[in-house]
Amino acid sequence: MFYLANTNPQGCQRIFGLEHHYISGLFADAPPGIKIKVKDVMIRRGMLLLTPETVQIVGGSVVTLVEAKNSTRMKKRKRR
Repeated sequence: MFYLANTNPQGCQRIFGLEHHYISGLFADAPPGIKIKVKDVMIRRGMLLLTPETVQIVGGSVVTLVEAKNSTRMKKRKRR
């Protein structure tokens, strides 16, 4: 399951999506803040059902989120 944040002038809207069919550009280790374009998507029980036909990977990341993710990984490695 993916957490998608839609930022608009009024603020941030939380949206949840489920990878209904495998999407090659989306993976667990994708950079935080990666941008995707979603169109003509089916919505079931409040979730976007993501498929390769409805998702286009735009790319990018959010530097502060990447740094936070990397520092968390470093802390976990030091604990071992």
